[in-house]
Amino acid sequence: MPILPFLYDVFQQEVIYRYSAFRFCFSVFSQITVTESSVIQSDWAKVEPLNSGIASMITAFLTISGTYLIKKRASGVPLVGEVPFAAADYVAQLLILEIGNHKGFEATLLGLGVTTESVGTPFATVITKTVDGYFDIERTFIEQDNHFVRSQVTYTYLIAYAFNLLSIAAVFWLPKQKDEVHEMQRQNRKSKFWGIATMSYLIFSLAWTLMTNILSLFDSTSCLRIAGGNGC
Repeated sequence: MPILPFLYDVFQQEVIYRYSAFRFCFSVFSQITVTESSVIQSDWAKVEPLNSGIASMITAFLTISGTYLIKKRASGVPLVGEVPFAAADYVAQLLILEIGNHKGFEATLLGLGVTTESVGTPFATVITKTVDGYFDIERTFIEQDNHFVRSQVTYTYLIAYAFNLLSIAAVFWLPKQKDEVHEMQRQNRKSKFWGIATMSYLIFSLAWTLMTNILSLFDSTSCLRIAGGNGC
């Protein structure tokens, strides 16, 4: 069977398009950040790259050597930040195990998971650049360090955190229990609408990401907000 008809048939299955929607939505919304976060760290917090690197090296070394306080500091914040991603991957893998009971279908499912997440990650970067393009948070403004700039930065972080919290809603795409997954498979539930919709948002995300990255390469179009600029 040709690849496109095969994918269309796969994406029509309810358990598949719900799994793909979960991976894509969580990947996009959870990875939206602030474009100038590193500049804010270096200019406002006065964190130099060398100092940051040395601190990370020392922390890692002392953690390995067993120093409790440094170990606690080193593992605390980074690990807490990775908990949602680890939980999402764990849940997704459990679903893979329940779905992949058809011989020869496991590799396809793993490929779909990687593809949807890989498409979502750069699309999140594009959204970040587009949203932040409407705010005055470039390095020239960050260096001014006044109330207006700090307000602009606050808005961008609030928007980013709102998107991050919205990623939690993606879990509602997943079946509640494995019995529900098996019931979907037994009934062979399919939807042409969601099959087309799934392929459409994946293709659109990839095409939009490529287009905005190409636009950012040229002076005449790099100023566009969709390319991360401030408007032409």
